[in-house]
This record gives sequence, C-alpha cells and structure tokens, in this order.
Amino acid sequence: FYAKAYQFLIFPINQLRAPICSVAIPVLSSLQNDRDGYRRYMRRLISILAFITMPVIAYTFVYVRHLVEVLLGPQWGDAVPIFRILAFGAFIQPVASMRGLTLQTLGLTRRYLFYGAIYSVCIILALIIGVQWKTIGVAKAYTIVQYLLLFPMLYYCFRGTPLSVGFFVRAILRPV
Repeated sequence: FYAKAYQFLIFPINQLRAPICSVAIPVLSSLQNDRDGYRRYMRRLISILAFITMPVIAYTFVYVRHLVEVLLGPQWGDAVPIFRILAFGAFIQPVASMRGLTLQTLGLTRRYLFYGAIYSVCIILALIIGVQWKTIGVAKAYTIVQYLLLFPMLYYCFRGTPLSVGFFVRAILRPV
C-alpha cells in the first residue's frame, strides 16, 4: 500500500517537474555569472512550480479517497491514509528540490554530493525509526524529515549563492 500510495503521489509531480527542470538546467547554468538574472529566473521557476504542484497536491490530499476508488479501485482503500500523510510531505517537495537544482547549475558539485549524502542518511534513519510503527510510521517519518530538513538544507544549499532562505519563502508564499 505504501508503494502504491507513493507512486500515485509522485507520478503526477514528476510529470510536471521533469520537463520544467530539463529546460531550466541549461538556462540557469548560462546565468551562473549573472546573479540578478539567476535570481529572476529562479523566482519564476519556483513560483510556477509551486503554483502548479501545490494546488494539485492539496486537491489530491482532500479528494484522495475518491481518486483512489476511481483510478485504482476500492481494493486500494487502505492506501488512502498513507497517501494523505505522504501528500502532506509532498506539498513542499517539488519546490524544495530546487536546492539540488541550484547546486547543479552553479557547479557546486561537492556541496551537492554532501547535501545528497546527508539528506539520504536522514531519510534512511527516519525510515528505520518509522518502520517500528509499520507503514503509517514510515510515511509519517518520511514526511516529518521533509519538514525538519527543509530550512537547514535550504540554508546550506543557498549559502554563497544568489539565493537565500528568505528568497525561497517569498517565492512560494503566494502559492502556499
């Protein structure tokens, strides 16, 4: 049920995020030396991504029972509570992924590697802790870690770049 809930949630997000990021990578890379241009483009990118993904995730959070019954069938009803927990975490995930995009496009590969390692270790530890409470515990642990890491990782990834935590918050404030 966890795998189906996660897949059901992530598939539409990735269908939206992947093409946006594939266009953004070369544009942002070309703006490495233009701090103002980089900021303007990233603000639009984050805002567009937030305006698209946040309402979709909020909608699916509210209507997940109906969506699951129609798209997957009533036998998947047990995935609904798991989906709701994961949706809460996924609400911020697409725009939070701009941390990695920033590091990639600015050529900060060592920092990107360290960020990925720390993030992965934290997720794994959370899942190990959460598994004690079965599937719901894993979903809760994953979601909690998403929010616990949000601001520290934003600060770490944006330090010394044209972006900041305040910039990120302002970019998503209206869609939120």
